[in-house]
Amino acid sequence: MATVVLLGCSTSGKSSAVRRFREIYGNETEVIDTDAMVAADSEFDGHLYAMYLKFTKNGDNTAAQLFLELGERHLLKQLAQKTQPVLIAAGPNIALREPEWSNFLAEVNPICFYMKLSSLQLYEGLKQRRNRQKRRGLDLCPGFGCWDADLATVYNVQTENWDELPFEIALPLIEKHIDRVEPVYLSASHAESIYDGQAVKIDKTVQERLSRKIASCLRWAPINKRQLESAAV
Repeated sequence: MATVVLLGCSTSGKSSAVRRFREIYGNETEVIDTDAMVAADSEFDGHLYAMYLKFTKNGDNTAAQLFLELGERHLLKQLAQKTQPVLIAAGPNIALREPEWSNFLAEVNPICFYMKLSSLQLYEGLKQRRNRQKRRGLDLCPGFGCWDADLATVYNVQTENWDELPFEIALPLIEKHIDRVEPVYLSASHAESIYDGQAVKIDKTVQERLSRKIASCLRWAPINKRQLESAAV
C-alpha cells in the first residue's frame, strides 16, 4: 500500500482534492492534513491561523514560524514510520524541511501530486481566503493576516495591524516564493502527477479524475527502504 502526498502552495486545491476524494471513497484511507496536525493542540483546534495569532507579537511572527517548522520536522519523522496507506495534504513549506523531507522520501517512496498555481492565481487565492476569514470575524483579531506575511501582507507599526500589500508589490513577492518552492515540488512529482490547482478547486471532472488516480496509487505497493533492508537480512 502506498503513501500519497499532495503538494502545492497555500490555496492550491489540496483541501478540495481531499474533500472530493472522501466524498467518493469515504473513509477507507487515512487522511492527514499536516497543517491541522501541527496545530492539533486543543487551544488551536487544528487551525494554523490560531497558532499564528498566539505566537505573533508586535509584528514579529518568528516564533510562529519556528513553531510551525519544528512541528513539520517532527511530523515528517512520524510519517516516515507509517505502514498503512495514507493520503497526506502537505503544508506549503513541509517539502523544504531538510533533511527530514529527503529522509521521508527515501524511507517511504511516496507518490506526490503537485497542485500548480500561477503567481496571479496564488495572489487571488490568498485574497479570497482572507475575505472568507473576514466574514467569520477573524479580522477583529490584531494579528489578522500575519500568516500571509512576506507574500501579501505587511505589519503596520502605527495601527498595529497587518495591511494587505498592493498588487504591484505582492505579486513579485509571490513570484519569488513560487520560484523557491516549485523546484522542490517538481522534483518529487512525475509529470503526469502535476495538476492545475485552479481546476482542482472548481472542476468536478478534474476532481473525479484526480480522485481515481489517487485511489489507484494508494492501492499500489511500492518498494520502500525498510522493505529493502528486511530483504537483505
